[in-house]
Amino acid sequence: EKAKTSGSKSKGGASDTKTTQDIEDLTKMVQQALDRTYDVEKEQVKSEMKYEYDRHINALERKFQKQLTEARRATDFTVENLKKSYQKEINKLKDGQMELQLEIEMRAREIVQKEGHVYLLQEKVRTHEQENRKQIDHAQMLCKMTDLITKFLRRLDGFQGVDKLRDEIDNIALSNQKKGNKYDH
Repeated sequence: EKAKTSGSKSKGGASDTKTTQDIEDLTKMVQQALDRTYDVEKEQVKSEMKYEYDRHINALERKFQKQLTEARRATDFTVENLKKSYQKEINKLKDGQMELQLEIEMRAREIVQKEGHVYLLQEKVRTHEQENRKQIDHAQMLCKMTDLITKFLRRLDGFQGVDKLRDEIDNIALSNQKKGNKYDH
């Protein structure tokens, strides 16, 4: 052993260098192995993070799709209710319009009837006015005749029973004047 040790001592300078070189090589290899392990762990962490990220994104997409579907259902339900409500309103307005149209037609018939009635009443008024004018004219003519007869009889003073006849004629004239005044109103 001494020989080996002494032999290695004489070679010691070269052997130390080789050992140092081996240690440095071994250190480099360990460092490289650690670096690769670190890179692998880093990639593994990166992969796990990517997996978690993708899983989270998928969960968010499912949640979004669910909310979107629910929103569509709610919107469709609301739109359908609005359609029904507006259709009811439209039907009410159509019914109201039909009722108003019937009312207009009924009122138009009533107006035509009333116009006919007014026309008949106007004709009756015209007829009564004409009759009244005729009676007034007749009464005035009778008054004039009475006045003429009275004048004539006054000239005949000497005629028997003239006073009695005058009184009768005056009474007739007065009653005719009263009738004439009655028709003037």
